[in-house]
Amino acid sequence: REQKRKKISTMAENVLDNINRIQTVDFKDQTTDNIGENLVLVLDTKEADNAPDFIKDQLTGDVLADLKATKSALVYGGKAKRTFVQLIDTEKLNKTADGLTKVAEGVYSALEGKKIVETGLWISTTLNGVRRNTFLNQLIIASHKFCMKTKTGATPSEEPEYVRVNKVTVLDSELATDATLKADFDFAVVKAHAYGYTNNIGKTRGSVATPEFMEEQARYIAERFSTITVESIVGEDLKNMGAGLITAVGQAATSAPRIVTLSYKGNPESNEWIGLVGKGITYDTGGLNLKPGMSMNGMYFDKMGATNVLGIFKGLGESNLKINVAGSLALAENAIDAASYKPEDILTSLKGYTVEIGNTDAEGRLALADTM
Repeated sequence: REQKRKKISTMAENVLDNINRIQTVDFKDQTTDNIGENLVLVLDTKEADNAPDFIKDQLTGDVLADLKATKSALVYGGKAKRTFVQLIDTEKLNKTADGLTKVAEGVYSALEGKKIVETGLWISTTLNGVRRNTFLNQLIIASHKFCMKTKTGATPSEEPEYVRVNKVTVLDSELATDATLKADFDFAVVKAHAYGYTNNIGKTRGSVATPEFMEEQARYIAERFSTITVESIVGEDLKNMGAGLITAVGQAATSAPRIVTLSYKGNPESNEWIGLVGKGITYDTGGLNLKPGMSMNGMYFDKMGATNVLGIFKGLGESNLKINVAGSLALAENAIDAASYKPEDILTSLKGYTVEIGNTDAEGRLALADTM
């Protein structure tokens, strides 16, 4: 059992540590001394002819002609060896963020196509602060990739090859003097990594992401952040306390059902709490009311409520927000076995209500009822 737990814990660490290609973001002043080998310039269309002094040598006449025609160009030479220039309409984007995600995805795709590992990033200051940190957030999210492919020529016993780490250095003089803007940029990074982590857990398949695996995720997060604690009620303890609904849902699985609760105390002086409850059916066969054919595809996603709670707590631990949050995960696998709960069973909830089962594929509300 201890060996199994260590293996599950290692898998949990791998998922938490390998989230996005862009894992490191630094912030520096926008000086020519801080321009490295690679640079991304996100310019307003009007700045193509009147760029800031520290990047003017990257924009030659030929480049400007290409930019006006294509809205993007890759430049060789100048202070940076390679510069990717992207034109945007900041007047339009300051009114609505629609289109900013597409721009960020295009920029990341260009970087990935050239196998660029580290780059500087300058975003036009004609784009307001909120939009600039949104662009950074979307650039990191664009780098997310769930990858379980083995290395070329690898044997099946070798570990999966996870994505490489990329680094972005944001060049922005305002960040050195505007603490609020810097905090917003930092939070944009935190949110992007919380998204990537949530996505990774969500896409982890049901034979790996069991209720036990999900609990290990919660414990691994709690080990990283002193502001977060975790408690769990598992299997027989869950049954003995009277949580008959979630117990029934998960009683046929090899990994016992459980309720896992994380607590984040970012404001010890306050007694106010935000409560989150996440549905965590790690795989849903439908139970004895078996899902037909293709309807079972993608049922490892039935845990996304719990996965979102985990992602939120990762973000809370990294952001140090001055709030208190409790989050409970309703974790069970709706499997099939001689021990499966049955249609027309009458179960008793933790609150003491009796519930007649009309369909074993309506398990989510049962798990959530006891957890709430």
